[in-house]
Amino acid sequence: MIGWHVVSFIICIIVARRFNLDKYTDDIALAESARVASGGVPHDVDPSVRATLEDLIGQPYGR
Repeated sequence: MIGWHVVSFIICIIVARRFNLDKYTDDIALAESARVASGGVPHDVDPSVRATLEDLIGQPYGR
């Protein structure tokens, strides 16, 4: 039983290390979310913001 907990914990660490979410990227994501919520169009996103969001979500954004 403890073995599965250890394996699950290791898998969680591996998955979590893949996320690049920190204060800077969180602020970018929140600002983009607010921009779109206030009527902005995802197609008009700044290229640096697009790159950051695509890194976070792992999919193309605003295309």
